[in-house]
Amino acid sequence: MTDGTLDIPSIQGLCDRFAEEFRRMVSMMGQGDVIRASSARERLGTTHAMASRIMAKEMDEVPAST
Repeated sequence: MTDGTLDIPSIQGLCDRFAEEFRRMVSMMGQGDVIRASSARERLGTTHAMASRIMAKEMDEVPAST
C-alpha cells in the first residue's frame, strides 16, 4: 500500500486467514466505507453502516456478536 491504494488480493488473503483462525467474518473497508475484501464474498462492494459511524466519529468500536 505504498502508493495509497489497496492491494486487494493481499487484503482478501488476510481476511480469509483471519476468518479461518478466529472463526469470525472479517471485512476490510476502503473509502466511502465500501467493503473491499471480506470472508463473506456476498458483502463485497456494499457499504458497511457501522464503519460509516466509526468514520463519522459517532462510535469507536463495533462489538463482535458471538
